[in-house]
Amino acid sequence: MGQRKERSDSLANHLEEAQYDHLREWLTMPGGTVAGAKELLESEYGVSASIGALHNFYHTHCVGFKMRKARELAAQVRKVLAETDDSFDEGTMALAEQRAFELAVENGGDVGDLVSLQKLKIERIKLQLQREKIEQDNRRIALLEKKAAFVDEMKDRAANREGGLTPEDMEEIERKLKLL
Repeated sequence: MGQRKERSDSLANHLEEAQYDHLREWLTMPGGTVAGAKELLESEYGVSASIGALHNFYHTHCVGFKMRKARELAAQVRKVLAETDDSFDEGTMALAEQRAFELAVENGGDVGDLVSLQKLKIERIKLQLQREKIEQDNRRIALLEKKAAFVDEMKDRAANREGGLTPEDMEEIERKLKLL
């Protein structure tokens, strides 16, 4: 279905480009109201418009603009996620992009908080992974130290005995080294 041609006496046709852009920004920003836009037009530009004309302007010129901005911001969030961490699969990225779009529409296009929050979450995950790796390395070092102490103990036993290690000592060494 094609878009209908706008009436020649519509509000958009009576505004200069800067006025048009300013009105569209005003109506799509958080807290922007039709009543506030009516006052803005009258006080700043000397343009008188009815509430109905402003509603028509909003539906014709602002809704699509707002959705385009939301899509752009959502794509930006997806790009930041992709650049920050490559461990996200396509489904997760699509979900994050959709949620960013929804927040942008609800909050008038402000998803900066979402981007910052996502970056913080990613950094927290990376730090947690680093901590786990350090703990794993510490456990590995502790096991190696136990094995080294046991080998030293067996060397001392062999040095204090004539004939070296007995077959029982060798079995004990094999068993403990496999357990450690």
